[in-house]
Amino acid sequence: MDETELDRLLAGGLPFCREPKECGHKCQGVKNERECLPCLEPDCVTTAEGNLPTKEELCTICYTCELSEEPSVKLTCGHIYHANCVLELLKHKWSTLRITFAFMSCPTCKKPIEVDHVDEIEDEIEKLTILRSDILVQAMK
Repeated sequence: MDETELDRLLAGGLPFCREPKECGHKCQGVKNERECLPCLEPDCVTTAEGNLPTKEELCTICYTCELSEEPSVKLTCGHIYHANCVLELLKHKWSTLRITFAFMSCPTCKKPIEVDHVDEIEDEIEKLTILRSDILVQAMK
């Protein structure tokens, strides 16, 4: 079993990127993403722009493991979560009988979840956007 297969098995879904970054650390993002995740190593985060979490911080969607334990993704709003947590959040949709689309918002800042560099998440967002449009049309009728 190679490193990619092991990563996919451990992450339960999307595999790690693991491309070397300029700083020398491996990328903690998703394999085949079009833009690598900023380095989440503690010594790199302190020199980075913005308020990035370190790889030791918990994902604030699942609160069960550190960001370094699964491939992570940076949303366009700037918040970082496990990529699989974002994907599962979108796939599970609304949690009540009432159809709402609040689950499509960033859990931290409530801006729409947008990811423009990970195909699997982009595809799920596109499906949900079409569904929301269809439901709006039906509701207006």
